[in-house]
Amino acid sequence: KAIPVDKHNRVHLVIAGDSDGNLHVFLIPEVNPTDQKSRFGVILPTSSRPILSIEAFPIFDRIFIIIGTTGGEILAFDLPGSLSRLQGIWSDLSTEWTQLGSYQGHQMGANTMCGYVLSTEMMGGSNRTATIAVLTGGDDQALCMGRVVVCQSDSCGPLHLRGKPLVQITPEASFSAIKKVSHLQLHGNHFLLSVGYSQQLCLWSIKDSDHKNGVLQVISRVPVDLGDVNS
Repeated sequence: KAIPVDKHNRVHLVIAGDSDGNLHVFLIPEVNPTDQKSRFGVILPTSSRPILSIEAFPIFDRIFIIIGTTGGEILAFDLPGSLSRLQGIWSDLSTEWTQLGSYQGHQMGANTMCGYVLSTEMMGGSNRTATIAVLTGGDDQALCMGRVVVCQSDSCGPLHLRGKPLVQITPEASFSAIKKVSHLQLHGNHFLLSVGYSQQLCLWSIKDSDHKNGVLQVISRVPVDLGDVNS
C-alpha cells in the first residue's frame, strides 16, 4: 500500500506485510525511486500471525492503517501523515508504533480489505473525531463491516479509538473464500464489490448500521470467466 506524504516532492509511504507478522515501511520518491537511500525501510513487529491484507488512508493529519491477519483479526495503527514528521521519528519509528485497537472480523484469514471515512466532527478546540467503515472479506466466506470511531485531541497528536468498534458480519457471502473487496461511491450511495475463488462477482449495497435487513444487501451476482481470482 502506498500513501502520498509529500505531494510537492512526490514522496510516498509504502507499507508491506510479511508472513512473520512484521510490517515493512519505506519512504519512496517518484523521482529516482531506485535510489539506494530509499531502499532502507523500517521493520515494525505488528502481529503474532502472518499479515494478509493492508489498507491505509489519511485521517486529519495522520495515516490510519488497518491490517488483516491469518487469524481473522483486524488491527488498527496510525502514523504521522507528513514527510517531515515521519523523517523526524524515522530512526525511532518502532518505538512510536503502537496498536490503537483490534477486533475479530473473521473465523479465519482476513484476506482483503478496504475502508472509507463515513463522517468527521469537530468537538471544540482541537478535539475532533472521525467514523470509519472497514470492510473485509475472509477465508470463512464472510464479509465483515467494522465501524471504528477515532479521535484526536490535538493537531499533532496520534489518533485514539473511542469505544469498541461496531462489528457486523454477513456470513455465507460467497461460495468460496473471498479474495478481493472494493468500495464504490456513486451519487452519495456506498457499494461494495466482492469476488472469490468461486468466480462470482457480487455487488452489495451498504446500508446504515441499524437497517433491519443488515448493513450489506446483495444487489446482483455475476459469474466471471477467470481461471483464478487473486485480486
